[in-house]
Amino acid sequence: MKRNGKNTAKSATKKKPRLELPNDFAYLSGDIMTDIVDAHMNPWTWQDGSFNRVRYVKGDWKNRALTYSFVECQISSSGPRFERHSGLREVKTRELQFDELLPSDAIRHVKIRYTDLSECPNISALMPRMMDRLEITGSDVRVVSALKLLPDTFAEISFSVYNPETPSDEEHLALERQVIERLRSKHLRKFKCEMITSRERTPLNLEAALCEFLSKPSFQLVRLDFSISLDVVAHAVQSWRNRSSFPVSKQKLVFPWTYAEFELEEFFKSLFPAWTFDKDYNTSYSETHPLVSDRILTCTASYELAAYYRSIVVCFENEQ
Repeated sequence: MKRNGKNTAKSATKKKPRLELPNDFAYLSGDIMTDIVDAHMNPWTWQDGSFNRVRYVKGDWKNRALTYSFVECQISSSGPRFERHSGLREVKTRELQFDELLPSDAIRHVKIRYTDLSECPNISALMPRMMDRLEITGSDVRVVSALKLLPDTFAEISFSVYNPETPSDEEHLALERQVIERLRSKHLRKFKCEMITSRERTPLNLEAALCEFLSKPSFQLVRLDFSISLDVVAHAVQSWRNRSSFPVSKQKLVFPWTYAEFELEEFFKSLFPAWTFDKDYNTSYSETHPLVSDRILTCTASYELAAYYRSIVVCFENEQ
């Protein structure tokens, strides 16, 4: 419209060209990226290559992943020894002195060999940084001593309990209490226990704690070198059948076959009616989950050449 010879129409406001917004995930702030890498990158994902794909994400993810490192601590009678592991495609390992440890270093793998942790100088200051993987080899007394001192931050715990002599009842019960406490940890995902002894000893009474642990959707592995009640197996299977949440891709229970053949055959018939169990050969059975058809349970009775004994292996494949 014109008024007094002037064009009164508002001139069209020119819009600024719209900038192409970056992908939100690729361009998160550096501190958030670091937190995510620290939370999800650990010795397992680092070793199996799960984090290699992070190198191809836009933004600063590649640098964050490539600069990831963790410290391994080995404690023996000669004192503590430290190694830094870093790199994704080309794994690098470098030995460290105690004074070379950085305040930000996470000690993600701890190995204790035949030593009393309480007698190791400077270790107590590092304990709050210890997490993820713990391996202990030693007597009942030394294993108990270490477990009492170490924080409840380990996702994988491996025990090799060695006693040249039969432990006292007090030592045995102390070990049992500490192992049960660790099995009930909210952080634990993998548990391995080996009882090495030259004499007869009373088995650890772990069945209630094992049932509780195996019923968790987050458990990944239980490997034992001693027999457990078949009720524990039944509990693990029924827990899986009733489950609707599958946060981990695979769950596995492994233990030696020390039962009478007729007892084992009757047990499997009751738990897996469709399994034609053959005690003379490696034999296995599979079934799909009753609610989610792409989840599979496999139970195998086999002879493990590495361990020289027959084993029962129950495996839950939860990955879609």
